Amino acid sequence: MAECYVTADITSGDESLVEAVSLYNQYASMYINYYMSGDVVVTLDSSTFMDWFSLDVENQPSFDYASVAAWVEALADTYDTIGTYEPFVTSNGETVYVESVTYGWKMDREAETEELYSLLLAGQTEGRSPVWTNSVLTRGTNDVGDTYVEIDYTNQRMWYYKDGELLVETPVVTGDVSDGNASPEGMFYIVYKKQDAVLTGETYETPVDYWMPFYGNVGIHDADSWRSSYGGTIYMTNGSHGCINTPTAQAQTIFENIEAGTPVICYSSSINYGYSTASSGTSYVANSSSGSSDSSSSGTDNDDDNIVIIDGNSSDSTGTSSSGTNTTGGGSTETNRIDDDDDSTSSGGTSNSDAEFEITISDETVWTDGSASGSASDGSSGGTSGSEDGVIIIE
Repeated sequence: MAECYVTADITSGDESLVEAVSLYNQYASMYINYYMSGDVVVTLDSSTFMDWFSLDVENQPSFDYASVAAWVEALADTYDTIGTYEPFVTSNGETVYVESVTYGWKMDREAETEELYSLLLAGQTEGRSPVWTNSVLTRGTNDVGDTYVEIDYTNQRMWYYKDGELLVETPVVTGDVSDGNASPEGMFYIVYKKQDAVLTGETYETPVDYWMPFYGNVGIHDADSWRSSYGGTIYMTNGSHGCINTPTAQAQTIFENIEAGTPVICYSSSINYGYSTASSGTSYVANSSSGSSDSSSSGTDNDDDNIVIIDGNSSDSTGTSSSGTNTTGGGSTETNRIDDDDDSTSSGGTSNSDAEFEITISDETVWTDGSASGSASDGSSGGTSGSEDGVIIIE
């Protein structure tokens, strides 16, 4: 009877078989968690990689390298943002799509494939972040967060937000389009900042006080030493070599509050909102039915230029007198009043159609429209405010 059965070469007690079973069980239970920043976690487990797994004749684990590389490619395609067009809601409420040129996420696919292959061979559960060639501080819609510079080429306007607070809104002059020097569009970041820099090119050598490059030789800097006005259509025929020419006071405020790595979003709006050309150190506010400045819902500007704006309404029949605090360049603080919408008399001053107005602020603060009979249009000295063009001039 015994001769009727063939004796098995490998039995359940075979050491090689036991080892192979142990390795299969080990790999079946392992996984790798990829932390992609923020709350995003991608898990690679045996349900995916066991198709790539095998043991050689000596029970050494092996993985199909091409399959590992393909998985990394798919991961990068999903989470890389460099080269993609991201939605961005502008300060004027328009949604634009801006290419992530240098600001965003980009995985080093070759290096990450090597790292993952080694981890799989080790057979240990791991948690890791991919190898990035480009990374930023946030992950989410456009990855911008609440600290950034925004530049609208159509409207020649720049905003700087820090921790969600608007610190600077200013007209600018960007690259001269008539000379083929249009400023670049896209999502970039401040590479570094330098005080008292000298900008050089083939035909110029220009000293500036505040230099903040964000793309090659293109950056934000002061320009009062050769420009007396900003905004409007200046950039079409008398623009820069590509940089963002900025009033010196505003460039200083940005410089003192910004850090390397801060995103810079540059785009051309599809809407011209009608911002006018402004003299050096001048900021314009658009008319508002609510009677508030377009740069601050409270009408208060806390920048170093120290201005308080309450914008006018096209109707002067229902508005009320609004107050604001103004800190002068000399460091003193005054509280003044602007007659926002109505034609009432305040402390002896008469406001005639005040739908739009002009305010001049200097070391000795005077609010005037240029035609006032007194020293202040808030009426404290009998001044009369007429209808003006909605401009704020800071001297």
